Amino acid sequence: MKYFLTPNTEFYFLQKMYFKTKKYTIVQALIRKRIYIRYGVLFGRGSKIDSSLHITHPTGIIIGGGSIIKEDVVIYQGVTLGLKNGNSYDEAKKNIENGYYPIIERGVKIYSNAVVIGGITIGENSVIGANSVVTKNVPPNTLVAGTPAKILKNIHNI
Repeated sequence: MKYFLTPNTEFYFLQKMYFKTKKYTIVQALIRKRIYIRYGVLFGRGSKIDSSLHITHPTGIIIGGGSIIKEDVVIYQGVTLGLKNGNSYDEAKKNIENGYYPIIERGVKIYSNAVVIGGITIGENSVIGANSVVTKNVPPNTLVAGTPAKILKNIHNI
């Protein structure tokens, strides 16, 4: 069995099992812990993630507890989605719906080591460049990059 499961195959299997469990149970907690220990990918409790999420290189990814990720999103290694500095974690935990965490719309691509923080929305089919720090809303069909991220151009049909 060990030889049939490559690390990526095991990760995708565990990820699909995690997303299929609707309620937070002991099984989901064990899967979540296995994914974190083995791959360094943390799905925060309370995050709403569509099962079509594609993580290309599953290493060092943190998805904060109130983040919302919609369908057909692609995330590369080292990406962080979380609270903006100055927001209390306890306050954010109590008020997850109040916009403390980012919302990633359909079809977004987030490249390596990008940081998306705060209660912002990344518009549909947008692309976030590698090593970018995004702290403001990104309109749909837009390429952003840099620290802090700036709009580079409008894109269509990538």
